[in-house]
Amino acid sequence: MHSTRRYLPMLAVGLVFFLASPLSGANEQQEFTSNLGFYNPCNTEPGTPPVTVEVSGPTHIVYHENSIPDNPHVAVQFQIHADGQDSFNTPYRTNLEASGQFDSVAPVCMGSATRCYDVPFHSVWTGEGAPSFRVNGRVRIFLTNGALDGASIVSVDEPICAN
Repeated sequence: MHSTRRYLPMLAVGLVFFLASPLSGANEQQEFTSNLGFYNPCNTEPGTPPVTVEVSGPTHIVYHENSIPDNPHVAVQFQIHADGQDSFNTPYRTNLEASGQFDSVAPVCMGSATRCYDVPFHSVWTGEGAPSFRVNGRVRIFLTNGALDGASIVSVDEPICAN
């Protein structure tokens, strides 16, 4: 019987290639700063203007497309962690997250080289000693010539008071 020590390195190398092969394909990441603003639905009094919350922070997008021609699969992740304040200078923190998986490459949406993925997002706006709220909607991720080219919020549901 042959020693396991002799074949273990070969098995390890084979396992690395096996695990890496499904992960091959187009991988893109993009980071930039986003500015978001929304009104707080919890602070509405008749006859008074709505309390607005404005935040700014890093945005991170990850795009992965497998390289199997007859069976494409795409995964998109979008995340913003932002800080700011409302119109009364109350500190707020916002987390906005979106992710989606697609069994096909997106069709062209703008121009001849841009593809778009619409992904649902969920966000939580938390105030320090102030009412918190949630906002859901859809964010559009742009790819131009196969490279990430930014994002834009394309629809927003009515905000919901979380308190």
